[in-house]
Amino acid sequence: MHRSKLTDPLHSALCQTSACCRDVAVSLSFSSFSVVATSSVFQESDASHKCLDAYNYDKRMCSAYFLRYKNCRKYWHNIMLERRRNGVKPDMPTAAERQEMIAAIGGTPY
Repeated sequence: MHRSKLTDPLHSALCQTSACCRDVAVSLSFSSFSVVATSSVFQESDASHKCLDAYNYDKRMCSAYFLRYKNCRKYWHNIMLERRRNGVKPDMPTAAERQEMIAAIGGTPY
């Protein structure tokens, strides 16, 4: 997969105003097909990959991205478990619901 290098990946990922919960539809190009990714954690995952690309896969340079991704996954997993326990369907909130939840608490909790 080809990704463009970032000029300052730490600044662009950590200082973004958008949340990982925002529904993202980005076309990723692979050798012979493209994938449209829509996920509650896609943005954090993509930022981690871009950081690795920018720093020549030196994982030490991207630990802040990995932590943010891990916290994002943990947060939405807990939301999903809570909704499942309470009998709320679907288990994972829709993109619109995720945006409302983030807005209600004033930003990302992770």
